[in-house]
Amino acid sequence: MNCDQIAGNLKQLKGHVLQHYGRICNNAIAAASGRKAQLLGRIQNLRAASRQQLKIDLRRWGRMNNNLQHGITRPS
Repeated sequence: MNCDQIAGNLKQLKGHVLQHYGRICNNAIAAASGRKAQLLGRIQNLRAASRQQLKIDLRRWGRMNNNLQHGITRPS
């Protein structure tokens, strides 16, 4: 879990608390703001996960490209 995912989880938690506060206090704006914060947290988590996968894919591609440049091939 990286920093972006942790921040996304915290945004989701904040949104959840704010949404319930809005429901308890009958404040539609606070409830809507909480739903928005939850959504932003989910998006941040997904973006962090895809960014992490992209880094892994780029490292793999770089190693494969480096091996091809030096004439090293994988055994079949």
